[in-house]
Amino acid sequence: MITIPSPQQVVQQHRSLLRRAVEALRLGTIHAQDYADWRDEEIDRALAPALVRKEAKRQLIAANHSVEDDDETGFEPEFLANLGLCLTAPGVKIRLLRSTGDHQVPVPGQSQARQTYYTQPGLPFGEADEALDEPPEVLRLVLHWSTDEEYSLDRVYLACPKTGGETRATVQSHWDEPIWRRHALAVDGQVQAEVTDLDIHLDGEVVGSQA
Repeated sequence: MITIPSPQQVVQQHRSLLRRAVEALRLGTIHAQDYADWRDEEIDRALAPALVRKEAKRQLIAANHSVEDDDETGFEPEFLANLGLCLTAPGVKIRLLRSTGDHQVPVPGQSQARQTYYTQPGLPFGEADEALDEPPEVLRLVLHWSTDEEYSLDRVYLACPKTGGETRATVQSHWDEPIWRRHALAVDGQVQAEVTDLDIHLDGEVVGSQA
């Protein structure tokens, strides 16, 4: 009998990778804000995700992670044409994509590649399954991120997609969990400073876990 990784197991095993990804996204949103300030204009909601991706990719390269197109080996970010990045690590492949709607996993749309990516084995995750001899070699995940009105990184979620087609109704996930939220320090009812907390954790976990 085999078991399929739960969100807790994935986070525990890849916490350092997820932390680096969140930091890259956070700096990416700052880059998008700086660009708007430089142009003396409002955030361009169509352009901003591309600016986030560009800066996040630059940050990952600066951290000595090489960038290769269509490379699914090792621990490398992959530049994608659909405004996303992809990280690979032992046992997992993680696409970094902008959340849509109310903090939801993005819809694949007409992209056949993304539809295929979303199609996971029909397995009862976290439970035994006697029909298979071994679990999938690679678990395909989506790290999706959202921003606030000022385009600061607000929340990051880790999802394990199950299916996905051209419409919202077709998108289902085995699980979809928030792993990071931006915090602010409030003093006397006023926000005095933003707290940059890169602890990656699921609800109910002890904050401050090291990996």
